[in-house]
Amino acid sequence: FSFPGKKSHQFDGNNDKDVSIGVDSWQWKVGDTTASQSITRSGVHTNYCVLAVPAAPWYWYNDEKTHPWVSALEIVCNPAPWAGGTTDKGSAWTRITGAINGATNASGAFVFTYVSGAKYLNPAPAPNTVYFTSCIDLLNGGSGRGPEVNCLDCADFVVTFGNLVARKLAIRDVTPISQQGIACNAIILIGSSNWTSNKYWSVHCVAAQNNPPGEPAVYDACLKVDDGPDNDPRYEPRGPKLPTGLPFADSTTNEPPYAYDEYLAMPFYLGISAPVIFPIE
Repeated sequence: FSFPGKKSHQFDGNNDKDVSIGVDSWQWKVGDTTASQSITRSGVHTNYCVLAVPAAPWYWYNDEKTHPWVSALEIVCNPAPWAGGTTDKGSAWTRITGAINGATNASGAFVFTYVSGAKYLNPAPAPNTVYFTSCIDLLNGGSGRGPEVNCLDCADFVVTFGNLVARKLAIRDVTPISQQGIACNAIILIGSSNWTSNKYWSVHCVAAQNNPPGEPAVYDACLKVDDGPDNDPRYEPRGPKLPTGLPFADSTTNEPPYAYDEYLAMPFYLGISAPVIFPIE
């Protein structure tokens, strides 16, 4: 919990509550060596409940500027479509992914751009930084850096909001293994309602678990894959599915239930990079 103009304080121990925003009036007491005294005046305090101590990019090398931001908590702790009310990290990350994918405001929705480079990533010498203040501005109805985003922007947003309420996501590159590029199955890109076929990428960025045991679960806000009634993402009829909580790969080859790599580019083989996290500004 925090006080205006003061440092944040946190409770120790496990938290079995949900992601939420609360407003409380507290009764304070002060004590000395002889007696305790009651304080009759108690202000109204806003508190934010999350599922775990925030992970990087929060608390980045003890930089106070990366202690959890109230402006970010005000967004992510709200109920659906955001993470408010969720009680486990998978559900929270799924909500956040959907909220980014479907985000709308007075400036319009996030929309995919084909221009090279992430608009919300500062390309200055390493370490690059995410323009997260601008993301929050756009989500709150401002102009931010514009609605155009690419896959790296989407992954940055999911990781930064996701690690504010639970641990631990990271940005990971999806890369081709046995071919020169990623020949995608039909997908719906963020900001669109139309299927796009024959998309060909040299690399694709996603938010995924940071070095879990086994295959990392993927949370991709940039696109929707085909999960139609024919049970084959290569063919019509189509049915949109937001990739959340899907294992990146599995032990079967091109057989349901499909993993993320099969939804995206079956029957080609894909790899996933080591995790990366960018600081915020």
